[in-house]
Amino acid sequence: MLLAGLTGSLPPTGLILSSAYAAEAVSPAAFTSLTNQLHELLENKQYGELLTESERYFAQSLTPEQQAKLTLIELKALIKYKDKQGAEVAAAIANTKSRLDKLLVNLNQPTLQAELAYQQSQLAFYKGDYEQAEQYNQQALSFINGEETELASNAYYFLGASQARQGNFTEAVESMLTGLKITEDLGQPYSLRQLLGMGAMYNLLGDMQSAVKWTEKALDIATPGSSQMMTVKNNLASSLVESGRIEEGIVHMRDSIQIAETLGLNNFSAINNLGYTYMLVEKYDEALTYLNRAREYYQQNQIMPLQAMTLKNIGEVYSHKGDYQQAADYFAQSLAIYREHESVKPHLELYPVMIDNLTKLEQYKQALVLMQEYKALADETNSLESQKHINELTTRFEVELKEKELERLSLEQILHQESIAALENEQRIDQKINLMMDIIVASLTVTLGILLVLLRYRSRAHTKLKTKNEDITALNKQLTELARIDTLTGLYNRRYLTDFVNAETKRLMRKSPDTQAGEWLLIALDIDHFKQFNDKYGHAAGDIALVNFARQLQESARDSDFVIRWGGEEFLWLCKGMTLNDANSLYHRLTQRLSQHPLDMNGEFLPITCSAGMVHFPLTLADDQAWQVTIELADRALYKAKELGRAQWVGYVANQATPDSITLESLTELISSGAITEIQGKQQTV
Repeated sequence: MLLAGLTGSLPPTGLILSSAYAAEAVSPAAFTSLTNQLHELLENKQYGELLTESERYFAQSLTPEQQAKLTLIELKALIKYKDKQGAEVAAAIANTKSRLDKLLVNLNQPTLQAELAYQQSQLAFYKGDYEQAEQYNQQALSFINGEETELASNAYYFLGASQARQGNFTEAVESMLTGLKITEDLGQPYSLRQLLGMGAMYNLLGDMQSAVKWTEKALDIATPGSSQMMTVKNNLASSLVESGRIEEGIVHMRDSIQIAETLGLNNFSAINNLGYTYMLVEKYDEALTYLNRAREYYQQNQIMPLQAMTLKNIGEVYSHKGDYQQAADYFAQSLAIYREHESVKPHLELYPVMIDNLTKLEQYKQALVLMQEYKALADETNSLESQKHINELTTRFEVELKEKELERLSLEQILHQESIAALENEQRIDQKINLMMDIIVASLTVTLGILLVLLRYRSRAHTKLKTKNEDITALNKQLTELARIDTLTGLYNRRYLTDFVNAETKRLMRKSPDTQAGEWLLIALDIDHFKQFNDKYGHAAGDIALVNFARQLQESARDSDFVIRWGGEEFLWLCKGMTLNDANSLYHRLTQRLSQHPLDMNGEFLPITCSAGMVHFPLTLADDQAWQVTIELADRALYKAKELGRAQWVGYVANQATPDSITLESLTELISSGAITEIQGKQQTV
């Protein structure tokens, strides 16, 4: 597995004060001097010295508020110091946590207590204790008490990250989207951490297109050569590899590792990812080199969930190499750690490869036991209700974003139009000035200097008017683009396709020298048995099926292709430069993804199949009804595929007997006479 970094109630205890507490507390001036000194050490990355100095002051008489502020500085140092191991650091972590737990109960300053809980949650998260991180974030939010602040947004982010790491994806999605909504309400741009979190969340949900989109937004704002860029490139690489863009992913992983080496940081997440990716391209020796480096680090630093993941990856390499017993040993170590830490999501990735390996060892009884465990966990994690809720949350969030963008653009358009009216008024004044100028020139009573001033004024008015008109044009273009998106699936809709076809048809009618028949391959797709599925499971499940199909179709398409939701359960896929010779590979690419991403209907795993009709566009260059003919033929081919039993494709292609000009009325005769050739293909077994 690739690692995409996602960056409560506690036992009541009394605040224990030292016996010297009755003495005079450290003065505010002395405490300010101390905190300034500690902040300087923090800035200079002298974390060990900071912890030593702060511990010395804790032995003195501090007020609870001073203890809290000092603890905050310690936590920030420990977070920065998170990769450092040893008895002294472990003792500092334990001491800080002990003081913090008491302050959370007794301090009675909610803002400061919220910050303390939030910082402790980060430390727990980076140490791999996701359950504890979730508890502290919950406690931070209880102190915030519903107030929309930047701290609340950050706490929701880490809450979602912690929940996702434990496999609680429904809660994770809800937490992260709540944090994003708070950021929106505050009128602030998304932070790099939030963009990364959304990318990682979509990665875990299997929506790699959205994962890449969000992470690329983070890439745009990350500082080159920084630790932020190191993390962004690693996350982007993970999603690129999972979406099949392996070479691009390897480049970003190597960049991430290089940045870490330059900065003197560890980056074992990227090292694990590069090892896993080398396994995918069958470079097993390189894979083991990188994966063992990551395993040794996670083992030495007791980051158990990530150690388990790396052990699973090493087991996969040995299984691919045919060393099934060695693979079984690594899988068993991984499973033991996962069971101890109750991290559900990695379980789901470990079980299939472990079961497959046991089958190859002919250990069928143990494989059956694991299969039963796997099904129980899968039922718990991937229930229909969970999928439905996640789909509702993400769809609602994306629709709200589009609606807000439309509102913003509409408001800007109104403001610009008002500005245009003002400028037009200036222009009318300008016309009066021109008339006055003519009179003045005729009477020869004005100086050349005044004329020049008036001319400059007129020039400025024209320039402003031109600029505002250009702004209006750009805004209208953005509004038009948003109106051409299907809100459920995020694909282009029928309106977008109509605009594209009109422009393409005009180009074809001009018959430029580079124009050829069949420049596009149109694939009409229909989900098989969708009505029965809807009737059995309900419309909400139907929406989930449509969104899943759209995702797999988008992932199957190339960057130069167009994917459109035509209506209902019917989709169109326009492939530039492809022909019916490519039909089998295109259809198999899609059906393979569909079989790998079945729908879980309360424990019943249902693979989606589809039928397809394929036609070249345009069929002939002399055809003045090119699009109407193409879409009609594609529809007939699709109907024929369903008639033949579904889960297959049918295509129509021109031949030597095909006339130059084709009308809709002539199609039936041309097909029956063989003047248009029919080709058939079936879904390959995956």
